[in-house]
Parts: sequence; C-alpha cells; structure tokens
Amino acid sequence: MSFPLIFERSRKGRRGLKLVKAVPKAEDLIPKEHQREVPPRLPEVDELTLVRHYTGLSRRQVGVDTTFYPLGSCTMKYNPKLHEEAARLFADLHPYQDPRTAQGALRLMWELGEYLKALTGMDAITLEPAAGAHGELTGIFSKGTHSAAKGRGVLLRSAGRTSTTRTPSSKRAGSSSGRTFRTPSRLPRLPPSVQPQGPFAYLCHSPWSSPAASCYPLPPGARCRRGET
Repeated sequence: MSFPLIFERSRKGRRGLKLVKAVPKAEDLIPKEHQREVPPRLPEVDELTLVRHYTGLSRRQVGVDTTFYPLGSCTMKYNPKLHEEAARLFADLHPYQDPRTAQGALRLMWELGEYLKALTGMDAITLEPAAGAHGELTGIFSKGTHSAAKGRGVLLRSAGRTSTTRTPSSKRAGSSSGRTFRTPSRLPRLPPSVQPQGPFAYLCHSPWSSPAASCYPLPPGARCRRGET
C-alpha cells in the first residue's frame, strides 16, 4: 500500500498555526538583499494532517522496538529505554576536565574493561574505538602489529613488488629477519570474477591474516575458504 508524500497532502493556503498580530512577519526581519526572490516550495497542511502524516510514518518503521532486526551491529540490538536516559548524563563529559569530576565515568569504563578481559581471556582491552567499523580497523591494526612482532608479513600498498626491510627484531619474536612487506602480486589469486576492493581485500584473502574475513563479493556458487581461492 503506497503512502502519500507530505507534498501530496499539501493544499494551497492551509496552515497548521496562526500567529498573533504582535508577532512580526519574517520578511520584516530579514533584509531585502537576503530574501528569496521565489518563496520556498514547502508543504501547506493543517495541524491534524501533519500529525496523522508523521504518526502514519512512525507506524511504518521497522526496528528493534517493533520486530526482530538481524543486522548484528551493536546499535541494532535492543537497549533498555532507561539506558537512553542514563547515557545523557555522560553527554557533557570532556576529555580535559578534572578527573576528580569524572570518577563515575572512569569507574564505569574500568569495570567494563575488567568484565571484557574476564570474558575474553585477554590481558588488556581498549575502549578507544568509537564505532563498529572503528573497532574492526583497530583489530586489523592490532593483528598487523602482532604479525610484525612475530616476524611475519605485513601488507602494504606498493607498486606490486615484494621487498624486505630490516628493522630491529622484537625480543618477543626472537627473529632477526626483520619485517617482510608483501604486496598483492605475491598473495593468493582471487577468483577471476572477483574485483578486489583495494589492498584490504587482499588482506582479508591472505592465509596469514586469519582473524580477517572475506570483504569482497563472491560470484554465485563460488566458495572461498581461509587461505584458498
């Protein structure tokens, strides 16, 4: 069933609000040189039509309040309404304010970090990423740093050749070979019908970066397992 646009509901001359005479007109408040030559094309509706229009739109929305929303992102999971109210209490925090005035927020972040470490078995965590994609990028950088510390390859954009650069070896890695910078020309071949979306696609396809997932579309019927084409 189609839903009419607000412009389709518009009727010339209709108004949802009538101001008292004491309120000056807009054209009397704006200098002539800044006024439009042609009035803006805005919908003209009465108040009841406006209320019914937006109420009707709200009933057409699909989200966590109305149904299952299987996108998987943190923003797509249902959050108790109380959390939305509580989040406003943190809205005015500033990174440079006196820590003594932010003890509640600091305690919340510290306890969250302890919970995450206990759940994942990690030695440390970071709350620096500000969004899902930011967190994924942080994970890739962390994996790259770990691989470099172990003396493994690190993917970099280049002219398509492989080079080896000597760097101080990590004591933890116990390697004296330095870092190996691999480029797409030396990585596994992609399926012919797949167009890689930049070096990140190769990183995801590489067998030595197992935490990453496939980030390019595969043709119908094609199968791509870790480290294979």
